[in-house]
Amino acid sequence: MPVPMQVTEVDIGCPQPLRVSVVHEGAEPSSLVLHEAMLRRASDAYPEREELTRAAAVAAGATDSDDPVWVYTRPDASPCQATPGAFFIEPRAPGGPPYLELVRELHGCPVPPNETVYLALRRHTRSDHCLFRAVRELTTAATTTAVIGRVLPHRACRAPRCELSSRVRSVPFDNGSAAQDIEVVYRFPRRGEARCDTRYDYTHAVAWVPAADGPVIRVDRLGSLTGGFYDSSGMRALVADRLGVVTVFTAPINASQGAEPTQRIVWYLAPEGSSRDGTLEPSCH
Repeated sequence: MPVPMQVTEVDIGCPQPLRVSVVHEGAEPSSLVLHEAMLRRASDAYPEREELTRAAAVAAGATDSDDPVWVYTRPDASPCQATPGAFFIEPRAPGGPPYLELVRELHGCPVPPNETVYLALRRHTRSDHCLFRAVRELTTAATTTAVIGRVLPHRACRAPRCELSSRVRSVPFDNGSAAQDIEVVYRFPRRGEARCDTRYDYTHAVAWVPAADGPVIRVDRLGSLTGGFYDSSGMRALVADRLGVVTVFTAPINASQGAEPTQRIVWYLAPEGSSRDGTLEPSCH
């Protein structure tokens, strides 16, 4: 097992530029691995888990660094220091065509229950002052309605010809800034019609609100909001994970520049036809 690096220097905030890594459970029981690269293959042969030399792993796309990996397993809490170890190719078969993933073993962090993927930073300094805040669902009807009205254009919907369902999730930061994840479904039922045959309109929007009374900036390409990194200066990056694709938008996000993703990490190949878990979008499958 590799010896943990003694880290005494403490960060003063999130690194700039901020580069996010993905950590998930490995093939071995109670293990964590750092995602390094996705390796597609044409052969139908299904290989066993195989260790790679450092040179072979770097040639295949791994990062040539032994810096500690700071794994964020709890929101608004200092991350756990993990020590990178050996490189492996691990086979994956999530229900679609099998593929190979290049990973690196991590040591020193327990595997929390009921979770499948974590975000991490690779850096030589401690990350005590760069934290991650998870998205939270808004449950107050008045607040939800106000957020939707600020981001999406008003649309009349009256029963029984129209049924409205909505969900708003938020990542609030200091000074009234927040990221909002909004789902709205309008159903148009007709008498005697099966529910799965009912016509509907589904809208998903993600917005960044830099101040309580500031402009709303749409960042729909972010996907389904997961949370955001922040430090004493405020939000440093927004993160989403949709069907195994982690998308990162780093600050600043402003209306004049638009919101362009700074990272897109494909860490998992979802089976064809997969849909997002927990979405309001109707499904009869």
